[in-house]
Amino acid sequence: MSPGTIDMLLTILTTILVLGSLVFVHELGHFLAARWAGVRVLRFSVGLGKPIVSKRIGNTEYALSWIPLGGYVSMAGMNMGSLEGANDATGVPREEWFSERPAYKRAVILAAGVTMNLVFAAFLYGIVAWKWGRMETLPVFVNEPAAEMVEYAALRPLAGGQVVEIDGRKVRDFVDLYAAVEARKAGDIRIRTASGSEAVIPFDGTDEARRYLLSSLFTPDWPPVVGFLERGGPAEQAGIRVGDRIVALNGREVRRWSDIGGILQSEPEDPVRITFVRDGETHVVVTATKILENGRRVLGVYGEIVRRPVGAVEAAVAGIEETARMLKLTVSFLFDLVSGRIERSEAVGGPILLADFTGEAARSGLRSVLQLTAFVSINLAVMNLLPIPILDGGLLLLLGIESVRGRPVSPRVRLRYLQVGVLLVICLMAWTIVSDLVRLVF
Repeated sequence: MSPGTIDMLLTILTTILVLGSLVFVHELGHFLAARWAGVRVLRFSVGLGKPIVSKRIGNTEYALSWIPLGGYVSMAGMNMGSLEGANDATGVPREEWFSERPAYKRAVILAAGVTMNLVFAAFLYGIVAWKWGRMETLPVFVNEPAAEMVEYAALRPLAGGQVVEIDGRKVRDFVDLYAAVEARKAGDIRIRTASGSEAVIPFDGTDEARRYLLSSLFTPDWPPVVGFLERGGPAEQAGIRVGDRIVALNGREVRRWSDIGGILQSEPEDPVRITFVRDGETHVVVTATKILENGRRVLGVYGEIVRRPVGAVEAAVAGIEETARMLKLTVSFLFDLVSGRIERSEAVGGPILLADFTGEAARSGLRSVLQLTAFVSINLAVMNLLPIPILDGGLLLLLGIESVRGRPVSPRVRLRYLQVGVLLVICLMAWTIVSDLVRLVF
């Protein structure tokens, strides 16, 4: 098979495994909570649509279905509607019906899927910290912009200062910086350093400007070790590999990652001689640089995130802390999306974008796949808590209204509510798919 075919198969397989694991974990939360609450589970399905295989064990049918974009736990007496049709509680004692359980137990069942997604994310982040070490929190510093980048001249007085805030958002390390810049709309960006100095620079919203901001103007004090390569980029074509330590460019010493961008912009010579160390041996390769639309020269390399070994206990703590942090960033991102602070066209993606990210992660290794799975699990939890009918958040809202009124919402209102929810979800899915297609074409 050709490399392209292998890449495609790897992407498809990894995407199915990632989505399947997230759906399984989410529905397992509902299933376990239902069993705890004494509710009869009629069917546990990973996937939607017609089952591929199914097996009945006890009172529950376990199924693997054709459409891998969701799943469901069908419970007796849960007459809230379902993409799979109404639940059949015939022959099931009323004390085992979902609708007959106390409100707090029904709330636990509905919230259990989201809870399991967050627990799963913490577990995966913990595994990454235990196996590969905990990411060091390195402060981000302002680099002096290249002389020809006159639009960023306002940053020159801040060069060497530690970035602590961007557009009012706290910046602790590169993850915070990336979140603040990645999906931002065009417009002025305000930067503040630890000394209290501030500067405002323009941002046109293009990918080229975004890459320049993230890789040249603001960099943590990373060592010059290659952590990721752009596919088909100059460095990859020259034979550079992940883990190589770049020690010189055109004979000029490279001591930290930020030196690479500075040398490339100040050295007019092209092609570039790259001196690097691999397995204790020094090598030299020559390659032409890639020139972006803004005139900046790049090699298509990204730095390796610094990590330190940790024990099992600290790894578990790191998993919880990283989950809490990513949860906060995701919620903040959602508010920014709704308020229009970031570009919806750049920020919204669907299954095609997820498959693209998953393929990149699979090519980078198991660690990247685990981190992506954890991140998507957190996003799935947040999305499911939105007060949209048929999602967990929408059903919890119905339960809250019932608790306040002292009686359930009428079947007619519930049906209309769920119909609106189905329409909203279909529109949301269509929007994300269209965004994916637009991103591919343009």
